[in-house]
Amino acid sequence: MIVNPQGELFIYGTTGSNNFPVSTSAYDKSFNGGTNVSFIQNGTSYKNGTDLYVCHFNATGTSLLASTYVGGSQNDGANNSTNALAYNYGDYYRGEMQLDGAGDVYVASTSYSNNFPTTAGCVQSAAGGGMDGVVFKMPPDLSRLTWSTYIGGSADDGCYGVIVDNSLNVFVTGGTASNNFPTTAGSIKTTYGGGQSDGFISKINSGGTTLMASTFIGTNQYDQCFLLQFDKNFDVY
Repeated sequence: MIVNPQGELFIYGTTGSNNFPVSTSAYDKSFNGGTNVSFIQNGTSYKNGTDLYVCHFNATGTSLLASTYVGGSQNDGANNSTNALAYNYGDYYRGEMQLDGAGDVYVASTSYSNNFPTTAGCVQSAAGGGMDGVVFKMPPDLSRLTWSTYIGGSADDGCYGVIVDNSLNVFVTGGTASNNFPTTAGSIKTTYGGGQSDGFISKINSGGTTLMASTFIGTNQYDQCFLLQFDKNFDVY
């Protein structure tokens, strides 16, 4: 969750409800995760799918100003316990939300859907395989996807942290088990370290159309990255 300068609360999360409250101008008013999807967590099998949701409340918490589903026909926003990236406490639902100065909303999360909604010209319009990371931007009224993209390779990938610089470039971090996760020439580490997983850091331009920089962060053992932060010069930690 995050609060804008007006004191209005934004939250995002995961739901299996087909009657989750949505607003009249919502980007997506319908639950997309079908009941034919099997989801296993902590040894328990769930037969309903999951969608992401994003909500915008007024400053007093008395009015739901905007609310929408975001998702495809399989599980979104939930990390299946059978994949390589569900390792630590809290890994099942890792992700993050940020706002920019205009109040636009950025979400980094995960998806198993091969039809998660993406936008024309985005960095990666098609699912890579397994679980993929997803990153998307919406206006404060949650009425549309400003842009949306997958980011991932042919194995499991997840986006856990997101920050936005003063040029509205988006930095995301997470974990990947894909040896073909997209990287860029000149980055710190362009090859997968091996082991169960690597961390990654990627930079996407303000329009969501270009992967400006991307690197693995990892060794030949288990690694993931969970959080990002800037200093005053917008250097990345």
